Amino acid sequence: VSFPSDKPRPWDGLTILFNADDSEEVFQSDLEQAIKMGAPGIQVQVSFFTSDVQSAGFPVFDRRSPQPEQLIKILQAVSEKDLNVTLHPILLIQNPSSRYWRGQYQPVDEDRWWSDYEKWILGLADIAQTSATDLFFIGSELTSLQRKAPQWLSLIEKVRKRYSGLVGYSANWDSWQDVTFHEDLDVLGLNGYFPLSTAETETHPTALDLQANLLPHLSAMKRWVKTHTTALLFTEVGYPAANNALDRPWLYPTGTPTDSGDRQRDGIRSFLQVFSETGPQKGIFFYALHGHDPKTPSGYTPVRQETQQMWTDYFRERRQP
Repeated sequence: VSFPSDKPRPWDGLTILFNADDSEEVFQSDLEQAIKMGAPGIQVQVSFFTSDVQSAGFPVFDRRSPQPEQLIKILQAVSEKDLNVTLHPILLIQNPSSRYWRGQYQPVDEDRWWSDYEKWILGLADIAQTSATDLFFIGSELTSLQRKAPQWLSLIEKVRKRYSGLVGYSANWDSWQDVTFHEDLDVLGLNGYFPLSTAETETHPTALDLQANLLPHLSAMKRWVKTHTTALLFTEVGYPAANNALDRPWLYPTGTPTDSGDRQRDGIRSFLQVFSETGPQKGIFFYALHGHDPKTPSGYTPVRQETQQMWTDYFRERRQP
């Protein structure tokens, strides 16, 4: 893949979650924080919703999902800061009590589901084109549907007729090698929530233990790039400030934070020690900034200054010639 020559910065950055139900100041504040941390790129992640794991007829109305004009304004605000701009939409199940997640969609009417999905993604492709977005992801963690190559290849072809930037797909950490259509993409993204320990106990794993659990994933990626030409990119790397940060980093914390940030810090440090120098990826988007309410758990936003500094140091080192 040929990355844009007019933006020489590396394809790294921070993810900012844009919730349309927030005030405009929330995103602007997150953007300013990302700039202070030295992020060369911003991945804007937006959520849209379907009713359940089987239904078509989406996206359904949800106050968190942006209207086109809102999203264009946000993407252009990033571009005006001379930052690389990535649009990463995700399709979630709206029912909070559902026991399923987006990697388990099993549509009853597949034809209608794909028709709805195509209409939704093509609309976002138009927005990406209008706002001069550099990289656009056409899907995220749709594990149960990743082997539907004909549908994905048809969608990619239609997207490229409307959008001139880079086209990607982001897969879950345990299924990225199952993406059957990656050769028609510019970028195959990995949401790198690799478990760093088998279970959280009172005995905290050592740094070497944490790194050792990442090495098999590093080896798998290195083997993969030897026989494939699609660029690999970490689309999400993050650890919550919670007790599950190291064994289940994909599990978003709820309620009162249960960790002071030690596990979060150790997770990011271990990841960077393994992947920042020797990883075959083109870059890393850290997850995530969303300062929507200071009274709620931080989610994946670093709670300790030393953890934030790791992001800043990584961006600085990547800028070195």
